[in-house]
Amino acid sequence: MASASEADAPDWAALPFSAVALIVAHASCLPRHQSGAALSALRLANRHWRSAVDDSIRSWHLQPYIGAPHNRVAAVLRRWQHLEALTLSSCVVDEAALQALGRCRRLSQLSFTHFVRFDLPGAAAARRLWEVVAALPALQLLTVHASDEGPTPAGLAALAGCSSLTALELHDFHREDIAIDVVAVLRGATRIQHLALHRSVRATAVQAQQAFDIGFATQLTSLELRASFTHDDDFLGLFATLTSLRRLDISANRNLTDDGFLGITRLAACLTALVMEGGHSVTENGATALAASSGLQMLSLAFSNRMSSDALLPLVAGTLTQLTSLNIQGCARACSPAAFGALSTLTSLRQLVARDCRLQQSAVAALAHLTNLQMLCLSDNTALSLLDQLTCLRGCMDLDVSDCELEDHHLVRLLASLPQLRNVNISSNPHLTAAGLEALAAGPARTTLQSLEATSLRLDWETVLKLLPQFKALESINLSGNEGLVDPTALLLAAEAAPSLHTIWVVRVNLQTADGLDSLAHSRHDPGRRRLLLMQPWDSQIAAFA
Repeated sequence: MASASEADAPDWAALPFSAVALIVAHASCLPRHQSGAALSALRLANRHWRSAVDDSIRSWHLQPYIGAPHNRVAAVLRRWQHLEALTLSSCVVDEAALQALGRCRRLSQLSFTHFVRFDLPGAAAARRLWEVVAALPALQLLTVHASDEGPTPAGLAALAGCSSLTALELHDFHREDIAIDVVAVLRGATRIQHLALHRSVRATAVQAQQAFDIGFATQLTSLELRASFTHDDDFLGLFATLTSLRRLDISANRNLTDDGFLGITRLAACLTALVMEGGHSVTENGATALAASSGLQMLSLAFSNRMSSDALLPLVAGTLTQLTSLNIQGCARACSPAAFGALSTLTSLRQLVARDCRLQQSAVAALAHLTNLQMLCLSDNTALSLLDQLTCLRGCMDLDVSDCELEDHHLVRLLASLPQLRNVNISSNPHLTAAGLEALAAGPARTTLQSLEATSLRLDWETVLKLLPQFKALESINLSGNEGLVDPTALLLAAEAAPSLHTIWVVRVNLQTADGLDSLAHSRHDPGRRRLLLMQPWDSQIAAFA
């Protein structure tokens, strides 16, 4: 006989299909580590809900798990042939999986990450995969991360028949050169506007003797050519012909020198984003070519040590007056007090990454002029101290001051003053105490803060339990490395204290204690309020309570 509680339970199967579909849509938008479990749980409710889940899912990340059936890829694709975005990670592709993939007629985004193993007869397994992919009528974005066990370049040219393809990203095809295949794809798939090749074209000096000419692909607006043996002459040819490029990434090309980079002036009229991070051979002499690209809005020169000099930042600030994003991480040689001070005139900046630049205290005064900043990263600059002058950055939403050896009095006024903070990282400042959290809780950020990184500080449970309820919008907090935070009972109490918190990152907490988290989760946690994840990234332990 049913108990009174069972008799009073709602009839979930009677819920209108539209309401179930809305629940499923919200579950699909959860972070990846939550959405899979949530949707799986919904499918198990009843046949009505299973149908709603299957009809509503538009995006899926398929990865293996222990005990998964060999033909899981085919089973998933047969069930969800209406998928629009699919990621296959470390999966096995057999004949049934290929046939099911070919029937996904709505698929517009497809990604292969890590390695994909083939269980197909014959030596042309990869070729057959590319042929199936090329036949997908709605495919617009294809991303492939290869490896020693993954898809080989064999038959890659078959993608030339994919007439709907607008973006192609190929990573780590380093076993053999795919330059000829890429040229063939570009000649056939003429709608491609974004091409990304990371360690995939002429990845060895021997391969560099082969031709790589894509100058005919004048429809390209975005090109990423990273970590290849491409030479100056190649770049000069590309810069002369690809005059529609808006975004260019030429990072880690060791054969790129001043002679090749100076040719970028030919793109001055169109280029709005340039990424040229470490590994190249461009010096401060070649950097003068930046002055011609006055329309640049985004510039990343991270770890460009050879081009770092006292003249670099004054050049950037004086000529690139439309910049909204600048990354100079690791460019310590370019960040002397006088040179960094030149950035004070670059008031258009919205994002600045100056990590590991050996900034001196005088840099704070220059930053105070950048009142439009929304994201500021000053991590790993140990000479910084008092940051009170940055309280004028009223629009700052993302702040990273980790690994700066800051003390409480260096930071508390700043944290208590900024009204729009969403994400804050104060980790690895061993002299910081709970005063930093108290400052955030006392300031306007208590209603806006969504994510907090507070690892390796001097925190205790008493303070954490007192302050967490004051953060009304906090969704995620990382408390790893705080030696006083290892009690599982206090951990759950802290999680329950914050009204919006769904994820806590911790280490060295025993989640399997007999009278610890499990019993507390069922007796004190409100299952109707939210789903809580307690995560231990280093120990690979995850406990979820619903």
